[in-house]
Amino acid sequence: MAHLSRPSVQVDVLVLVDADSMITYEALPDSDAIEFTLGGRNGLGLNMNEGGLRHCIAIFTEALTAFEAAMASQG
Repeated sequence: MAHLSRPSVQVDVLVLVDADSMITYEALPDSDAIEFTLGGRNGLGLNMNEGGLRHCIAIFTEALTAFEAAMASQG
């Protein structure tokens, strides 16, 4: 198995998610993963394990708190 010192694939993606965006998920216990799809059938897929999901929840919660504080400071 070859190990690369830097990524062999780079992806730059911008996704806009609002309150009406379609977000679906499927638990895949055989793969130790959960798969999210943002935007329906032809949308963006995210596949992560439990640790990745917990990390996203923590960071998204932190970001929401920061966003709310920034909005409140604008009056």
